[in-house]
Amino acid sequence: MQSAWSREEGGGGVALSGFERVLGRVRGARPGPTLVAVGGVHGNEPSGVRAIGRVLDALAADPGRLTGTFVGLAGNRRALDRGVRYVDRDLNRAWTVDRLAALTGEGPAGPVARTTEDEEQAELLQALRRIEREAAGPVYALDLHTTSGPGGLFTTVSDTLANRDYALALPVPLIVGLEELVDGTLLEYLGRRRWTAAVFEGGQHEEPEAVERHEDALWVALAKAGVIEPDAPRVHEARARLAEAARGLPPALEMRYRHPVSPGDGFRMLPGFRNF
Repeated sequence: MQSAWSREEGGGGVALSGFERVLGRVRGARPGPTLVAVGGVHGNEPSGVRAIGRVLDALAADPGRLTGTFVGLAGNRRALDRGVRYVDRDLNRAWTVDRLAALTGEGPAGPVARTTEDEEQAELLQALRRIEREAAGPVYALDLHTTSGPGGLFTTVSDTLANRDYALALPVPLIVGLEELVDGTLLEYLGRRRWTAAVFEGGQHEEPEAVERHEDALWVALAKAGVIEPDAPRVHEARARLAEAARGLPPALEMRYRHPVSPGDGFRMLPGFRNF
């Protein structure tokens, strides 16, 4: 395994410490599909990075059972270091065609002055393009997030049949229509590249269970992508835990309206509210 995953064990669990953009890469003995996991696109959502580290460690102990490749990426490293959603701008709202052209200097105005998130996005874009070039088969992605309120356990996709089929392997609610209401997401970019991709929301930012749910989602996604065997014990256990966590929630929902929150709104999350 090629790994840049760095962690420290402490009273609060796993602490992020000087990790690289590519958290790690495990290649199987046989060529096949590639699954890319991205954690921490928002810096106040570190559980995805922690879960990726756990899965990397487990796969590296027995890479011979893999068909294909698993790659873990860190999203907004500088924001993760600070524990904030972003430093200058939201990294998950800037994956539009025009913004990427300006970022790479390929737009009509040429290169632009860069913010912290511009640097993060440029590095992440370079890593994604390299993975795409080196892939020996189809490429799948799982973008790991958490929510402000508890109970936020769901997937969302750019609505194609392939993406729906992929997301529905995870026994949690699937929300459709969200991609039409939020522009410039990483998921939107991956859809334009024709990757099979989904976002997985694992719960509230600070819930210890969010790391476990993200890890479980990765095992199920690895099986669905064909990187590991679908009947592996870890996969059955992971699917059962996710199904139990989502018990009583609807299997699918359509989002028809989103009210954006601006800095001047004075929004704050009050206790006692849950998703769904």
